[in-house]
Amino acid sequence: MRLIIILFLSLVVGKFSQLFSQCSHTGKKLSTEFLSPGFSDLEKKYDVNYYHINLLINNLDTYIEGYTDIGITALEVIDTIVFELLDDLSIDSINVNSEYHQNYLHSDGLINIAIDNNIQVGEKTMLRIYYKGASQSSNFFSGISNRSDFIYNKSVTYTLSEPFQASSWFPVKQDLHDKADSVRVYLTVDEDLMAGSNGVLENISIPEDGKKSYEWFSKYPIAYYLISFSVSDYIDYSFNVSIEGVDDSLLVQNFIYNSVNIFENEKENIDKTGDLLELFSSLFGTYPFINEKYGHCMAPMGGGMEHQTMTTLQNFNFLLVAHELAHQWFGDYVTCSTWQDIWINEGFASYSEYLALEFLEGEEAAIDWMNSAHDLALNATTGSIYLTEEEAENPSRIFNYYLSYKKGAAIINMLRYELNDDDMFFLILRTFIENYKNSVASGEDFMNVFNDISGEDYSWFFDQWYFGDGYPIFQLSYKSSGDSLFLETLQTGSGNIDFFKTHFDVKIFYENNQDTILRLEQTESINKFAIPIPYRAVSVQLDPFSRILMNSSEYEYLPDPDIIAKFQNPFRDNLFLNFSNTNAQKEIMLTDLKGSIIIHKTIEPTSFYELNLSFLESGIYILTIIEESKKMIRKVQKLK
Repeated sequence: MRLIIILFLSLVVGKFSQLFSQCSHTGKKLSTEFLSPGFSDLEKKYDVNYYHINLLINNLDTYIEGYTDIGITALEVIDTIVFELLDDLSIDSINVNSEYHQNYLHSDGLINIAIDNNIQVGEKTMLRIYYKGASQSSNFFSGISNRSDFIYNKSVTYTLSEPFQASSWFPVKQDLHDKADSVRVYLTVDEDLMAGSNGVLENISIPEDGKKSYEWFSKYPIAYYLISFSVSDYIDYSFNVSIEGVDDSLLVQNFIYNSVNIFENEKENIDKTGDLLELFSSLFGTYPFINEKYGHCMAPMGGGMEHQTMTTLQNFNFLLVAHELAHQWFGDYVTCSTWQDIWINEGFASYSEYLALEFLEGEEAAIDWMNSAHDLALNATTGSIYLTEEEAENPSRIFNYYLSYKKGAAIINMLRYELNDDDMFFLILRTFIENYKNSVASGEDFMNVFNDISGEDYSWFFDQWYFGDGYPIFQLSYKSSGDSLFLETLQTGSGNIDFFKTHFDVKIFYENNQDTILRLEQTESINKFAIPIPYRAVSVQLDPFSRILMNSSEYEYLPDPDIIAKFQNPFRDNLFLNFSNTNAQKEIMLTDLKGSIIIHKTIEPTSFYELNLSFLESGIYILTIIEESKKMIRKVQKLK
């Protein structure tokens, strides 16, 4: 999340050369993919080295006043420099390399700054833009917001720039590929307030009576939307955490509301941040920003936002803290290559909630979490994890809770299950992070690392689960006979993928109260298995540990004496049912493989009944016939 950065307007021009020396730039690949909706192609001509945001702010509204310094390096010959800045903010003046500059135009969310003498390739330029105003947006994705926390009676001004709203509070180039090498955020506030932001709090100065300036600096590369501030009546609750393999302990710095009952409500969960830092460092690699800090700023935002080194969040719910902390690896250190690849951010952060429960709370808690995630993801019968370019312009679609978060987490768990080697799985995660640290990555990049480390080709999995849509629908039938268990699995898809190749577990329950778990593989739409068993099986459970995202049902074949009706199968237009008991009423139901009811009727006692199904498309359906206490369920196939 974003922390409010306010700076007293007094940066010495002579510091420019020093600032550039702090921001040495190594080559970065510019995006040729989707950028922010207001992005100008002229922004591709330069690379951002450095932001210094210096603002006067308060906690009662979104009004800001100050300047932003931007250091750039030309990638092409430049005659016009373009930044994005909301029209609600008015520009007072612009300096180019410390000289006053009048030739600019601010309209349609862009600042076009005409340059008298062209900037040559490789040439560095420093711009300072003085501006003021207040954003008029009030929705969740508003860039800068002012809201009241009614639990603690605190007013907070804070930023949330993801995905395209950084320009609502500072001049910016909104390109995921162009991470700034470092950032300073100086925030001047009333002396009874505190202001949090990225990196290390280097100094608290007093620019004038009744004011304080909080001076933050981060030397790590940072994506534009992860720069932030938050201002309120805070107190600083900090502690240190030891990370294995790191000599110095890590500062965990929390700007929490100055309230008498804050510790009673939040301290226990705040302190668990240390456990999560140790866990994720062991699983993913050492905390990426180990030389600065990790922290939180409270704000009434209805959730959290993973601002680099200092998350902004509503409260310290264990799973919320785990999710936002995991983003420091997945989203901040390694950022999605485009918003089409939001899975790199949200899928892995969501799966980290599962990992936090698995390793710190126990497997049962983790399975409960995954069951809930599956229930939510199944609401999206269609829709891909990978977004189209059009979808990537819509924040609501980017952050679709069913797809980007819950299904995104589910498919990582399925990858782990398919690999069936936890040591290798976490090695893959650490290698991926190491390969793409301080940069960006796509879902395909992760797939390539997965293939390289595993030594196998998992492109089929990504075609099904990442680029495809929907999920499998399983029908499992079983019959215990003698020393064998006969299983049949029928599978189809809810969306544009007709068949999902996958392993799956079945748990077999025996008559002596024992059980066993088998790992099987679905290799085609219908698979049949004959399994030797030591005792008679009384029931079978499909996927007992919630490894697979699917809709499923299990049923037992009735023995021949309990057959209610005989019929020809497959059939064409008409299904002719011959009943053995001519004196009993029957309930008949026909559904498709997604569970949608096609026919549901009750028929009076008879020996014969004809179902006209000429209107159906060819395919597999489920026929259920109920007679008194008996139930018969069969797959039936309609031919063309």
